[in-house]
Amino acid sequence: MCLELSITSVYLVCRLGSCSSTARIGGACNSSLRMAEVVAGQTITIGSRRIPWFGGFRLTTGRLLFPEWVNRVKPLAGAGLAGIPAYLVFLLYFGGSPTTTDVGYSPKQPIPFSHEQHAGQMGLDCRYCHTTVETAAFAAVPPTSVCMNCHRTIGEGVNELQPLLQSDESGDPIRWVRVHDLPDYVYFDHSAHVSRGVSCVSCHGRIDHMEQVYQAERLSMAWCLECHRDPAPRLRSSEFVTDLTWIANEDPRALGRRLMKDHGISPSTDCSTCHR
Repeated sequence: MCLELSITSVYLVCRLGSCSSTARIGGACNSSLRMAEVVAGQTITIGSRRIPWFGGFRLTTGRLLFPEWVNRVKPLAGAGLAGIPAYLVFLLYFGGSPTTTDVGYSPKQPIPFSHEQHAGQMGLDCRYCHTTVETAAFAAVPPTSVCMNCHRTIGEGVNELQPLLQSDESGDPIRWVRVHDLPDYVYFDHSAHVSRGVSCVSCHGRIDHMEQVYQAERLSMAWCLECHRDPAPRLRSSEFVTDLTWIANEDPRALGRRLMKDHGISPSTDCSTCHR
């Protein structure tokens, strides 16, 4: 069909080729190039086809397509199509990052043990409960017997301690929920860090201020590498490793560099160090 009709705003443009087709606008026949005003509610007749006209549409070879305002939103649609992938990448990157998924994790424990009270107010050394932290890769969770060293005579009538007393009587261990839980493909040695002057506070935060323990740091590979590449500001003398309130009386970086030199500290960044 060689008849082409196009509508701009409320005007209809008829272009006729060599064929004998005619277009009627509200009953008026147009057999050559003409421009006629189209009123909403009129009918466009092409041959034997009668097409209602409601205004604001573009008609090509007798077909009704989209409203005129679609042309105005095309740039916005293009921007949306380009922006959606970027938004999804942003969502996956930040939504799945350890800062979002891990930091602040604080599971409920079978006994509401307060580090703020024990390590903070009472000043218990971390190594009293976590006895293997200086000699093994794993920082041991204290058995019931360690807790009962004090609680045989302290807090006997406290309801929150009933699971502890029941554990002591039955011999069944308390099912503590791990807070700082690294993936199985990651090897981390507590003793290697503690013996070289990396304090508990560097990875676990101010435990002595936590009523209920939560994960304070990302513990991601990038976070670990930051320290391995520049350990100096995070080092201290081994005697202050479990002193969570310790503050260096000199530039921490200068102190760290001196400790690195004195003790031959040179952390590896090789993949096999943590992935064995």
